[in-house]
Amino acid sequence: MSLSDYASNLPQQRRALLARLTSHSAELARGRPDISPFVFVHGVPHPEWEDSEDVLWLAMEQMMFTAETPQADGELPVLWIGYHIMNRFGGKREAQGLLLTDRRLIVKDSFDLVFSKGTTRSYPLRVRPEGIDATAIEIAGTALGGYAWENTQTLIEPEHIGEFTHLLTEAIRMTLEETGAKVPDAASQAAARQAVRRLRDRVTELSLHDEVKYPDEPKHRKHFERLAKVIPLDDGERILAAFSDRTILGVYGLVLTDRNLRSRDLAEAAVATDRSDVGAVQVSSTNRTAMVDATGVEHSFPAHLNSEQIGSLISLVQEWAERRVD
Repeated sequence: MSLSDYASNLPQQRRALLARLTSHSAELARGRPDISPFVFVHGVPHPEWEDSEDVLWLAMEQMMFTAETPQADGELPVLWIGYHIMNRFGGKREAQGLLLTDRRLIVKDSFDLVFSKGTTRSYPLRVRPEGIDATAIEIAGTALGGYAWENTQTLIEPEHIGEFTHLLTEAIRMTLEETGAKVPDAASQAAARQAVRRLRDRVTELSLHDEVKYPDEPKHRKHFERLAKVIPLDDGERILAAFSDRTILGVYGLVLTDRNLRSRDLAEAAVATDRSDVGAVQVSSTNRTAMVDATGVEHSFPAHLNSEQIGSLISLVQEWAERRVD
């Protein structure tokens, strides 16, 4: 089967929706010429690759039609931001990148090896109580924040990562609007605002429990004594959690308090952003071991975190900034 076959077998209503989604996606992509080689939209000629439909279909086969990310009936490809790599073990092409459908965002940024397969992550397109814009920002930020950009150094210029973020955010927002996604009603929103979750529970859910340090844990007492010397707090300020580490050059990392996002890179002065000013966060386009908040401040975190852990940390910081965890 080909992508054309797949699309032609859809019910008429789904074909019409696919046409609207791809038309809007193409328009959004045209506004980002610097990253156009990595953007594929069904039915739209690619600026460089004549076989773009086959390239996109391979991405769908490897990312959408899998047991790990089972496809819903009639799922529609909105756009794919990605590239192919040649697997040196099996000699086949592998799709890497971000595949947006009308129902979810699928991410694959790791390779298939001899005894293991690369992992694929899936983010459902469900509207949060804060609305469609906030939902698009969070999904794109979480997915790209945890993306293994270190594997793309020979392909993608670091200064273009922001372009991918903007395009993906716009595409998710457009998809939610076109598919008629509903913002929860006032009662649901009020309940969501009241349902502030325990930060420690959320840390566990995000599989960050092996990376976090809490100030009331005796085993970390000396670490927090060292941390206090390089990341000082205001009077009465209370640490909620720290994602920090120690090297021969001292302690460094990121601290969430009840008031501020604080951090320090090795051999650098500490920086801080007021909790109410943090806004949307994403991984720095020039430094994989730092996230950038809405004010432009870079906050460093431990260098040993892998891509999935970075994405989880981005999600946690975002939820903390929006006071959804405490």
